[in-house]
Amino acid sequence: MSVIVIVGDGSSTLFWSDRWIHEKAITEVAPAIMPFVRRRGWRRRMVREALEGNSWTKDIVGGLPVLATCQYLLLADMIRDITLNPKQQDHHVWTSDPSGHFSSKSAYERYFVVGIRFERHMRLWKSWTPLKVKLFIWLMMWNRC
Repeated sequence: MSVIVIVGDGSSTLFWSDRWIHEKAITEVAPAIMPFVRRRGWRRRMVREALEGNSWTKDIVGGLPVLATCQYLLLADMIRDITLNPKQQDHHVWTSDPSGHFSSKSAYERYFVVGIRFERHMRLWKSWTPLKVKLFIWLMMWNRC
């Protein structure tokens, strides 16, 4: 994603899915926890609500395996350092543009111009070469044969 959130009062930032904690989503910081998070909380809980009395922990159900427990403790440490500013609203920043503001032009460049990295692979799949030869060349490109 190309949007990060600078948290102010935490009222418009989704706790589990927005990229607000060190410019990452919790799904990136602690992916092993996510299978144990209730879907209802995952889609509705805002940062402000989650930080009040550590209510984000109530969204996690079931016994956590070792990896998820380690990530839970890491996440708890990261969250402990967060302080909300009730006088400032959350600010969403579009990272694909230097100004931080979304524009159709920057979205187009992000997803269509910059996103084309494997031109040689595209040429391979569009060629008239038989499929078994394409697969062999593909494997060679990735050093798999």
